[in-house]
Amino acid sequence: MKEVKIIKNLTEKLKKEKDVSQEEADLVYMLRRIYEVCCISTFTKSMNTIQKVSGFPSLKPNLYDVAVSFDFTGSFIDPMCSAFREWYKTAADLVSSGRTGNFVTTIPAVDSCHRWNRKEKDTAKFMKLAVARLPEEDSLTEITGKQAKEVYLRAKNLLSSDALFSDDDLYLMLTFSRYGLLPRLERSTSDILFLQEMTEKLKRENDISLEEADMIFTIIKFVQTFKVYKLRHYYEKNALVKQGNVIKNSLSDWFKAVYEAVKSGRTGNFLYTLPTSGLSNMGHSLTHIKKTLRLLPDQFLMAKLAKKPELPDMAWVFFDSDRNVLMSQRCGVIREIAKADRYAVFPDDCGSFYRLEELEKMRSKETLNENKYALSIYSLFSNDRIKPSVVKTQYLRKKGILPVCLFYQPCDPRDKYYLAYKKEDRDAVEKIFKIPDERLLLDFPEVSDRNDFMKAIEESLYVFDINFCRSDAVNEDDSWIDITR
Repeated sequence: MKEVKIIKNLTEKLKKEKDVSQEEADLVYMLRRIYEVCCISTFTKSMNTIQKVSGFPSLKPNLYDVAVSFDFTGSFIDPMCSAFREWYKTAADLVSSGRTGNFVTTIPAVDSCHRWNRKEKDTAKFMKLAVARLPEEDSLTEITGKQAKEVYLRAKNLLSSDALFSDDDLYLMLTFSRYGLLPRLERSTSDILFLQEMTEKLKRENDISLEEADMIFTIIKFVQTFKVYKLRHYYEKNALVKQGNVIKNSLSDWFKAVYEAVKSGRTGNFLYTLPTSGLSNMGHSLTHIKKTLRLLPDQFLMAKLAKKPELPDMAWVFFDSDRNVLMSQRCGVIREIAKADRYAVFPDDCGSFYRLEELEKMRSKETLNENKYALSIYSLFSNDRIKPSVVKTQYLRKKGILPVCLFYQPCDPRDKYYLAYKKEDRDAVEKIFKIPDERLLLDFPEVSDRNDFMKAIEESLYVFDINFCRSDAVNEDDSWIDITR
């Protein structure tokens, strides 16, 4: 993944040149915070925490919720863990040798990754070692009294959430989110300045570079980490909300400019900054984002492909170990990688085709999780009737007409699935999908186990074939039904 390459390349630069630029250090820190929340969203079991990290999709499979099996930890969490371990080991070695610099600002004042990911223990040890040997000025993350106000007033162009200040006259206190900021307070870069520059560039030059689009999307995910920010003092919450609102206003200006560009018929790299899901904590940007997405073709969060695609050199694209299940919250990415325009796409209620595929895999295993199997079966029923989409997709399957890939998009109140077929199969598939659902609703007795369920499927297909397809063959040319593949 591109994020892993970024950390590795900057680690090599740090080893060679003994420091990195302010912008590069900021990027490493933001990636660390985003990685932290990805770990929380993937490994947490607390409902309260799940709600807080709703802008970050879990990177591990959950058959209770989705129809497609996936595990993206190997494409992001595992390699990022390894890359960060080498980065912070290098930082600790440099601090131990008496070095300091911008790289120190990549060390968070509070880092909880090791609580969620056991593989983070070494990285936590390297951070602790570096902090213990920092010069006094670099090691300060809390300042109290009048000095706190003086320092805060001269702080310029930090990242949002870097400096949280209590302006209570009875209790003046300033906290930094990371080490090494005090010697580098008067800076020339920040997330807000970058967004303002990109907004003007989009208006002036009609587009931005892919790298700039990557950075804007990174800033979006960084802002969403504020929701799970580890607070050390009671006043930090209000200070964090104020700073969050400022950067959200800059993001709103950006997405307003994106909306105007799309409305005028323009396309370009700027579209990659649009999130297609995980829109929590987006403030006023949410209105502009939704209005813009309505002007564009349907976007997807995930695709399951028949073969490995060529992956673009783009940030925030996750894939499984077989590299044929992809996920991205960025506009245009899944459609581009999966080449969605090549196919005939049809809605699939509840993802029935791939749910049945997963059930078949579960049946073939020696150890079967009966509870998970039962819940997966339940999703294919409605009021003791097999859902019509199950009958339609399985009938096509028996005739050898198989989808090329699955598209998935989480929605409220229910998720949406789409099946993509070859364009030459469009007419045959469309004929089946046009059959009114009410003609396919067959009553079944209570289904108590998987064998009953499979029998119910077979009976539905038999009745469907007899009552509809064969009877219609008298009046219409249904020769396509006899296609052998």
